Amino acid sequence: MTSGDRVKIVRKKARFNQTEFGDLFGFKQIKIRDIECGKQKVTFEFARDLEARFGASFIWILTGEGGGKATLANEPSTEKMAAREAMSEELAEILGCIDDHSMKAVLAYAKERKLLMLLRERP
Repeated sequence: MTSGDRVKIVRKKARFNQTEFGDLFGFKQIKIRDIECGKQKVTFEFARDLEARFGASFIWILTGEGGGKATLANEPSTEKMAAREAMSEELAEILGCIDDHSMKAVLAYAKERKLLMLLRERP
């Protein structure tokens, strides 16, 4: 397993696509893709940023040593995951009843809110 593979594990556990993940660090999607597929190396600074933001050991990210698999500091508990699943089902039911134009407006709003939250979390 490469350091890029470990970055991908952290990204997926945090439930971000490559574009969203890159936005957190001021990177374009292509840079995240290149890191994950091994075309670009994971820098020490990026590994430290991942540790600070997600709790995955920078040593593990860079070397694969000292931690086995990534654990995220903010990983949701089983109760939170169950509540999130219930809300997702309810939201899907509600969204199933609205027209395409309204659906696009809701999606645009959700994306904007998520980006604003991510920007507020930046150190």
